Amino acid sequence: MSLGKQIDFTLAFGAEDRVAPGCPFVVVDAEQAALDRASRNLGARLALALDADPRATAHALTRDRLRDTREAWRHRVAEATAARAARPGGPGITPDLLCDAVQRRISAAPATVTICDGGEFGQWAQALTWSDARVINGPSGSIGGGLPQAVAAALARPDATVFALMGDGTAGFHLPEFETAVRAGARFVAVIGNDRVWNAEHQIQLRDYGPDRLIGCDLSGARYDLAAAALGAHGEHVTRPEELDAALDRALASGRPACVNVEIEGLPAPAGPGH
Repeated sequence: MSLGKQIDFTLAFGAEDRVAPGCPFVVVDAEQAALDRASRNLGARLALALDADPRATAHALTRDRLRDTREAWRHRVAEATAARAARPGGPGITPDLLCDAVQRRISAAPATVTICDGGEFGQWAQALTWSDARVINGPSGSIGGGLPQAVAAALARPDATVFALMGDGTAGFHLPEFETAVRAGARFVAVIGNDRVWNAEHQIQLRDYGPDRLIGCDLSGARYDLAAAALGAHGEHVTRPEELDAALDRALASGRPACVNVEIEGLPAPAGPGH
């Protein structure tokens, strides 16, 4: 069942090599265009297309139909999350280790906003962090808006702890907005997963063409933390796992917009179990 979620590329358009061939779909959406798209992509596998409010439908199903299976469903979600978070290993800072460290601070705060921006690291952030409110770059995958969004979130929710997680490629789009944040008094922590590469494109090239045909994806490992500090923000540079917790705590305690530039391993974005 899809409740308000379009059957688009983020679900592999419901392709039979990604979803069990015999699996029927029930799609609930308040927009006819979304139901039409589901019909085109799923064909005969679309068992029911329901023009209804997804939230109200979810509440009705939870109350009347799924009460007995709720705990089993939560257990399955926990298992899937644990599978995604399985560490690939290695001596450095992996994306999941970084996300776990950030999440511990999100979970400890009374009110939170998390912004997930970027390609490969942005997908790690989306998979492994959660908070009271969240902003992502959506099905279009547009990147670069994380810093302006963090400024806006901090000003709109001054009571909240705001984290913006982004890759190093993403950080380069609007890095001068740290000056805007300082001038406006917008407090947030930008965490840059710095793998020195446009990793989404790097992983596509690696998958489709092999390691001998990688081109145009390398980045310099620029010191974004120093640039942010020059603009008046708090800067931290993290290269080892044991430095991470203290750096995040100092950034939160600084009372200023902060940039925590973390050198990470460039790993593929997480996928569900079996992929």
